[in-house]
Amino acid sequence: MMASNLYPNPALRAYINPSQLKKSFNLAFEIQTLEGSPLSKIHQNQHTLTQDCYAIVWLKKGSGKFRIDLRTQQIFESNVILLSPGQHYMFEPAGMLEGYSIRFSQDFLCLAGLETSDLFHSTKHIGETIFPVVQLDNLAQAEIELIVLNMIKEYSNCFKSRTEALQGFLRILMIHLSRKIEITDSYPIGAGNNELLKKFILLLDKNFINKKMVNDYANDLAVSPNYLNEVIKRVTGFTASYHIHQRIILEAKRLALNPQINMKEIAYKLGYADMAHFSKFFKVNCGITFTDFRKQLHALRD
Repeated sequence: MMASNLYPNPALRAYINPSQLKKSFNLAFEIQTLEGSPLSKIHQNQHTLTQDCYAIVWLKKGSGKFRIDLRTQQIFESNVILLSPGQHYMFEPAGMLEGYSIRFSQDFLCLAGLETSDLFHSTKHIGETIFPVVQLDNLAQAEIELIVLNMIKEYSNCFKSRTEALQGFLRILMIHLSRKIEITDSYPIGAGNNELLKKFILLLDKNFINKKMVNDYANDLAVSPNYLNEVIKRVTGFTASYHIHQRIILEAKRLALNPQINMKEIAYKLGYADMAHFSKFFKVNCGITFTDFRKQLHALRD
């Protein structure tokens, strides 16, 4: 569960775990200092944390080390780390941490804009590092500090259109980060499971409309479907089929933002000739019908 003791958030409900998240429409958002965040506490119990939401962690002061199996990744002062749902890790801080943790659901990220989601799921970050990391210079830190302070102001008050304002600030923050992040393809090709994940995500982004079965991607990658599911689940916490379904659902939610496109047109754009089949798929993965989802969506935006 997301804690909410630092900046009270009565209007937005608490974050729920991924199995519940995909069954509802959830615009959860939270911002807090690192001193009270899960990242600063997990080392005390020496257990692995499963990331249950998207998160931007800005380490203003301090350092630490992420561990996944035998892999480690150091983070340092002035680093920003991007975390995605389903990732499993341990974190060992080196002394006191100072900074901010910004956590939000997939629906909140989706409605904040296409660029933000693309940055979190960029295949160019997958390699020897566990998470994408942005190194900030002094100017970038000053710019991001202003954005974060505005987020805190909106988050801790019940202003009109607060959700839209927070989504706007999140989108601006991600644009700033996208200009600073080091995108590189210099990781070794033989990076094992991570390399398979990289290829799978790349194929998924290009083909999810026409290829909706794990077998399709396993054939393209010259591995068995069971092996592909096993590796993807080991690295991300979810099976390949889960990622395929969520990619389709994410695109459906983005298309739902346009009131000029009806459900039949959206189903066709996503490769479903039968609207009833798409409607059933959406309800199974979201827990509500597409029509009800759209009603909730536009009620929130009115």
